[in-house]
Order: sequence, then structure tokens, then C-alpha cells
Amino acid sequence: MLEIVIRPRARSDIKKIWRYTYDNWGEKQADVYTDALGQAIEEMTENPELGNTNYRNRITRRNPFR
Repeated sequence: MLEIVIRPRARSDIKKIWRYTYDNWGEKQADVYTDALGQAIEEMTENPELGNTNYRNRITRRNPFR
């Protein structure tokens, strides 16, 4: 299994996501979102191929104005 390294900027982003969600939808939903992020990161350490789907490339190819 790969080691998880969450850099300070990413940690700050996650805190900001939690805070924004808390302010708009409450603590329970903020916890749901950040827990889901944590689970997604865990899944990527167990299945690294999930992080290499070229998803962004598929989206930008559909946009003729890019």
C-alpha cells in the first residue's frame, strides 16, 4: 500500500472545505464531505490506478472553446 502524505496546502484546503460546508449546511454535512475525501484518498492508496483515469483530459476535449 502507498503512503499517504497530505501536504500543508492540501490540509488547509480540506479545512476550508469543511468550514464552508459547516457555514452553509451544518456540521453533519461538513463531516460527511471530509470523511468522503478521506475515504477517496484511502482508496487511491489501495488502488493507485484510480488516480490515473485521464478524467480531466476527457472533459477538456469536449470543450471546443478551450
